[in-house]
Amino acid sequence: TNIQEKIAKGKLIKDEEMKVGSILLSLYLKFIKLIGGYFFFFILIILSLAIHSTQVGCNMWLMYWSSVKSDNLYSFLIYTQIGLFSLFFIFLKDFLFSRSFLNMNKKLHDSMLLKIMYAPINLFHDIVPIGQCINALTNDLDKCKIILKIISQILNHSSALFGSIVVCARFNIYSLISAPIMIILGAFTTKYYINAGRDLNRLDGISRTPIITCFSETISGATTIRAFKTQFNFKERYFRLLNNYFIVSSYKFGTTNWYSMHLDFSSYLYSFFIVIFACVFKDNFTAQAIGLLLKYSLSFSDQMLNSFNELSNVEKSMVSFERCDTYTGIIQEKAAIMNKDTALKKWPENGSITFKNYFTSYRPETDIVLNDIN
Repeated sequence: TNIQEKIAKGKLIKDEEMKVGSILLSLYLKFIKLIGGYFFFFILIILSLAIHSTQVGCNMWLMYWSSVKSDNLYSFLIYTQIGLFSLFFIFLKDFLFSRSFLNMNKKLHDSMLLKIMYAPINLFHDIVPIGQCINALTNDLDKCKIILKIISQILNHSSALFGSIVVCARFNIYSLISAPIMIILGAFTTKYYINAGRDLNRLDGISRTPIITCFSETISGATTIRAFKTQFNFKERYFRLLNNYFIVSSYKFGTTNWYSMHLDFSSYLYSFFIVIFACVFKDNFTAQAIGLLLKYSLSFSDQMLNSFNELSNVEKSMVSFERCDTYTGIIQEKAAIMNKDTALKKWPENGSITFKNYFTSYRPETDIVLNDIN
């Protein structure tokens, strides 16, 4: 153990650390502030509710139009107005999302790049592989834009879910009797899956970094590698790292499919109940009402399961933002000109330099190289 500690202490390149546990709430709040703030996020929620409210209004008006004899032109104009409002809300929501994505990506990229450029040589650049920085500035930063897309999908599914509940309760509240069972099954499955999915995404990012580092080192040192005829060693190392990455990817693929299969099973059970319910109580509704009830009851199932799926995806995707956020907290070099420098304009007053019990090391965790210099 002492030998291993000494080896780790004298190690030049630092291994990438993997965080464990759930994504912190403070990280979610930081992401919301980065995309525009709490008020901006509240506006997106209102727009999502408005979009699905107008879509429900269109369907309800069609049902009314088909069941009551009225002026077709007047009914068509009402239907068109509701549809135009829906299109306007969709355009406004997508426009705000696209602008927030561009601003978030630019702010995060500039902050990461600035922190890396002004990081100390001995405390960061000497111990962090270049592949780790490249991976964060390319792959992880690129995946951050998926978070915005997933948030948009969550808002869409949640708003559609709310609309489905309202319509189902409007016609027959008993059509939602099996909904709590599906919610409990979906929540339990999601909680069980998300622990593995989140950490597998962390392993995916960590296992990708050595591949980029190995590739960049091989390209830059190609002449030396050929001179010493060690091509086979580097090739074997590269394929070993690639194999480790594909092992993690296969587990990710397997757990994702397991999760989707269990959510689909819950959806099929709920769909079976709704069909039986419509057949048993068909005499209590008109044909238009049964059609609308079946549409929104099945939509309730789909939107509920899609919401659970997107919630698990946003937790996994936040791993990339977590890795990017790590680079925004890198220790920085001191400023070239500090406030106290103005008080030292006449320093030194003479040319003598005195060392008294002087100790120094290259980094805090390394051995002392100059010991007790006087």
